[in-house]
Amino acid sequence: MAKYIVTGGAGFIGSNVVRALNDRGETDILVVDDLNDPRKERHLASLKYAEYLDKRELRPALRAGRFADATAVFHLGALTGGNAVGNVQVCKAERKGSVCDCPEESRILWVRDGGLQHRL
Repeated sequence: MAKYIVTGGAGFIGSNVVRALNDRGETDILVVDDLNDPRKERHLASLKYAEYLDKRELRPALRAGRFADATAVFHLGALTGGNAVGNVQVCKAERKGSVCDCPEESRILWVRDGGLQHRL
């Protein structure tokens, strides 16, 4: 299992998080996103990561406890477009220990851009 998980990892901000991890020598990264947009593939082209997971596979993987050994999750998946359920699933999985196995402190970094504010 990947050491780092970056949801929204093929987007502009997420791919720059992956790049920053690469700059620190990290390549054991799981990128979670939806590659239907060709720009996202270009964002990932020069980056090194261990695995890609389609965003639709995230919830079943969380429920299965697949991310228990991850060191950190950078949760950059879109907060718009009905993804609130996905955000709640990441939070619930973290609390159960199926993400990062961290009962005492969270190792999930939640980030959002101004997109949600502009859509309200």
